[in-house]
Amino acid sequence: MSTVPVRITIDRHPTNGTASIRGSFGSNRVELEVHRGATNGDAHIEGGIGSDRVELTFGRDAAEGYNSLNGHIGGRRLEGTIQRGMPDGDTTLSLNGHRLEIDRSNQGRQVDLRGDVRGHVERELREGDEQVDLTSHGLRFCIDRDPRSGGFEIRNTNSERYRLNLERDQDGDLHLEGRLPSQLGLFPVLWEVFGD
Repeated sequence: MSTVPVRITIDRHPTNGTASIRGSFGSNRVELEVHRGATNGDAHIEGGIGSDRVELTFGRDAAEGYNSLNGHIGGRRLEGTIQRGMPDGDTTLSLNGHRLEIDRSNQGRQVDLRGDVRGHVERELREGDEQVDLTSHGLRFCIDRDPRSGGFEIRNTNSERYRLNLERDQDGDLHLEGRLPSQLGLFPVLWEVFGD
């Protein structure tokens, strides 16, 4: 499995609701701007990853209880919805005809994933540790998050290990550095949009 070095800074500007995502993913330069909308859950991302132009819009329809996702990365069109159930927070993600169901249980300590991606998430609320097991299209990943050390450790089925370190500076900016499987390239972008 190919891995790439990652060096990303997420520079948040809370006063105007924007953020910059800058750095590199492998040999590709990452330059993205995130503009948050007036409604919680609205966001617009534009910029580039390498030679690929990125433009994504997340919209929220409070009356219908779902978020929409529209846009493109390079020449690939993305279109989908994110629907959250109340009060348990169960979520269904549909993207380009693929479906992911997120079923929360045990006061949010456990999450089961069904659909094209299968998996299980366990969270130890006292310490804040999280463990995620994901299987998608024959690939299996295990992701451990330890907030005390400020990072993620990612393992695949071949027991290969990758480490992504996170560090927040005094201004609240987030710095990510390490290696990731190339399939997880949008991880830092999703981290910014959905928050940590």
